[in-house]
Amino acid sequence: AGQRTKAIQLARLLTDAGRPVTEPRRVVSEWAALALDIEVDPAHDNRIFKIGAVRSDTAEHLSLAVGKLDKAALVGQLDALSCAARVLVGHNLGATISRSVREYPGLACLDLPVIDTLEWSALAFPTNPYHRLVKGYKLLSDTRNDPLGDARITLDLLGDEVEAFAGMQ
Repeated sequence: AGQRTKAIQLARLLTDAGRPVTEPRRVVSEWAALALDIEVDPAHDNRIFKIGAVRSDTAEHLSLAVGKLDKAALVGQLDALSCAARVLVGHNLGATISRSVREYPGLACLDLPVIDTLEWSALAFPTNPYHRLVKGYKLLSDTRNDPLGDARITLDLLGDEVEAFAGMQ
């Protein structure tokens, strides 16, 4: 019951001057969200080795191989992309934030309000038995993860979640 109440509260936030949201995907774009995804190397203390990020409002994006940039350049590029973003979005974002803070303290995007699509998925789709990010590009198990692709999929999932919440109104 508590999960359902939280979902209804989120649905109420998705109103436009008291009217139901009729275009949930437009809402995500208007949020000026920055979707962020990272890949880590378990063999090297879970250090970040690749970062993907995409904006919901402009479709601007980054795909960064961490070893090819010094920290200042990486932070500069991510900060530039996050400029004017209003919310940080990710799937299982808590883990992403803790690693990012440890390796790149001072990233501007880490000061944004956070939406974790993993948490929202459980609220938006309570009958689903799992809430992992479905990666259509990973049809073969040995395909490498793509953080930019995952960031885009996260924005798509957020749109689905907003649509589900809007339907609960």
